[in-house]
Amino acid sequence: MLDAALARLADAGATVAEIAADDSNAGGRLLRLTLNGGTLTYEVQLRSKISPASAHTFRPSPDRQLLLIAPHISDQAGEVLRQQHVHYVDSVGNMYLRGDGLLLDVRGRRGPSIQPGTPDKPLRAFKSSGLKVIFTLLADPDLIAAPYREISQAGGVSLGTVQWVLAELENAGYATLKPRRLYRTRSLFNRWVEAYAFDLWPRLALASFDAMDPDWWKNADDSVRAAGALWGGESAAHRINPRLRPKRAVLYAPEVPRQLAMDYRFRKPQGEGGVQIRQMFWRLPANHSLTVPTPLIYGDLVASADPRLTEAATDLRENDALLQRLDRG
Repeated sequence: MLDAALARLADAGATVAEIAADDSNAGGRLLRLTLNGGTLTYEVQLRSKISPASAHTFRPSPDRQLLLIAPHISDQAGEVLRQQHVHYVDSVGNMYLRGDGLLLDVRGRRGPSIQPGTPDKPLRAFKSSGLKVIFTLLADPDLIAAPYREISQAGGVSLGTVQWVLAELENAGYATLKPRRLYRTRSLFNRWVEAYAFDLWPRLALASFDAMDPDWWKNADDSVRAAGALWGGESAAHRINPRLRPKRAVLYAPEVPRQLAMDYRFRKPQGEGGVQIRQMFWRLPANHSLTVPTPLIYGDLVASADPRLTEAATDLRENDALLQRLDRG
């Protein structure tokens, strides 16, 4: 995949040279690209697939420009990346690279009917059980130093799962185990959001309903608290930014809250349903908030692939203190 993408850059007249990384946190191969007298240095990240939803998770680094390489990047995903000033090239020649004296913008080339191999095969840590562990570490970065049993309880997974997830994160450069610390949290969060949208997000749906009163959620905080539930997705985003009016109520709960369903007269949905109940899989310390942790809010908004909600995700990431902390890591 990398060789094919570099060949497409050469076809476009660019000269590409690999250079040595200048620090231990580089996180990928560094390339220097020259065209028409202009030069850019890139940190390369390989991805087996970039969807329009996952494209929202990529952001330019303040230290060096990111170059995404994938087998194929659709026009929709490419448009998202261009809006976020993220450069990319794929194996069939779609590309966007822009700098002083340098511009390559090729769109519309179709991908192969059979995707090429994936040298960047995902780690097990980015499958469902591993994603639960990573989520707890993103929601509470200080938890990395806690006993393994405490992390397993927080993520709702086995002790063995925590052990191999942390070992994989160390091998991938996202953590050290002696002492235990997280590194490159911005990159880790991006990878988690991308994997969450494809793997864990669809698995968490418990039930969907319609409510007799579509505005029931406006005065339901006490009932939600009594049910042991939390607002998630666009419902949580609305509580943070009231300018976003949710089209549906999203709740995370240990199980379907039957008393809440009876009190507000939930019924069989017409279509997707105006009320979505999702599985609360984690056990982080309780706080006074009625919303799920902001990494999960962001992940839900991005996974929706709804432009209105992905815009809200961008706003949340730019203004939430925890997400800002992750982006600085």
